[in-house]
Amino acid sequence: MELYNTVILDDDTTPLGFIVQLFEELFKQSHEEAVKIMLEIHAKGRYAIGPFPQDLAAKLASLLMDIAKECKFMDFKAITEKV
Repeated sequence: MELYNTVILDDDTTPLGFIVQLFEELFKQSHEEAVKIMLEIHAKGRYAIGPFPQDLAAKLASLLMDIAKECKFMDFKAITEKV
């Protein structure tokens, strides 16, 4: 079975606090861990979550994009990438 990561990409307009909140609430990370992940996204331009089967990675990317869109963060991007 081929595995895929869900990758969150950095952008210039999505608030850093939104990323922290995503990881705290959706992924149940501590505040400290969520901040570390946010800083990695900001510094490296991306953060991979996974690996998952392709359909699960795609569903997660879609969920993240939907949450961002609901919050009016239109530049937020989450994609899938083959491992």
